[in-house]
Amino acid sequence: DHGCQGQYSKEKHLTLEMALKLGRLIQSEFSEIQVVYTRQSDVFVPLHKRIGLANDLNADLFISIHCNALGVSHIKGSETYILGLHRAEENLELAKRENASILLEDHSSDSYGDYQPDSPFAHIVMSNFQNAYLNQSLDLAKRIEDQFENSGVSRSLGVKQAGFVVLREATMPSVLIETGFLTNQEDEKRLNSEEGQKIITSSILKAIGEYKKELDQLNLIDESQKDKDILKKETPTASIINVPNCQFKVQIMASSKRLSISDEEYFTKWGGVEIRQENGWHKYLVGSFKTWTETLDVLKSIKTIPQYQSAFIVAYEGAERIPVEKAKELTKGRK
Repeated sequence: DHGCQGQYSKEKHLTLEMALKLGRLIQSEFSEIQVVYTRQSDVFVPLHKRIGLANDLNADLFISIHCNALGVSHIKGSETYILGLHRAEENLELAKRENASILLEDHSSDSYGDYQPDSPFAHIVMSNFQNAYLNQSLDLAKRIEDQFENSGVSRSLGVKQAGFVVLREATMPSVLIETGFLTNQEDEKRLNSEEGQKIITSSILKAIGEYKKELDQLNLIDESQKDKDILKKETPTASIINVPNCQFKVQIMASSKRLSISDEEYFTKWGGVEIRQENGWHKYLVGSFKTWTETLDVLKSIKTIPQYQSAFIVAYEGAERIPVEKAKELTKGRK
């Protein structure tokens, strides 16, 4: 699959060069990170095997590098995609073109069923696949585009959503980076130059570094909390069972920046959506429930909405977040 073509270059060659350079940079900068490539030579890898490899390895991050193309030559710049709805017609056309690689695969129906890459309806269906790591993917994508913009290497066209097959079953944060347009003379020249590729891969590396630093900080806080929980040896008693300020909530999402909830009216029956800032993240919480059973019923209801299928139950004792299992013990016997 040669991918997009410019006046004198093919996408498959440029993306392989950039992927290998980025991998070497990551290994040099972060010795603790293991880099795994879907390919290291000019071979075709089926789309489902690309993300399947990442899932099988329990990867922490999936990055797909591409070059873009349009029927007009004046459009230039970078775009970073995460899985989601097709917000504009050009997003749909791009996803259809990238997903057309399915047609090169033997027995594609075994992996993708009746999915047809040229069907608009199929893309709408695909856009409903729930990405449990949507907010982390969005966070990384934004950092990548910011780095491109700041480096001056490219005009950033922003972060967008589309139904790429290669992202649809990711069990980790995942992004698809369109590094530039081969149909634009300036972009094609940059993508073929050693300096251009160096700045592109360095920008992606910086974004990964920022993303990793924030996650490492959150993990340190989580580990510290686990240590505290181990030290707390509490046995449920009649007085503990009725702790009045112990409650369950349903967390529907989390983001590094405050976002608006398009379905907010749906949650009014449970008191609306509460947003709490914890450890640098905005946590979007629904309800305040006294029992596990009641909360479980609400969770099932919320999960009927496709974009909230990754919702889960959390627990608080007053303003402090506590392990759910501890809360279940504390509230045992409540009605």
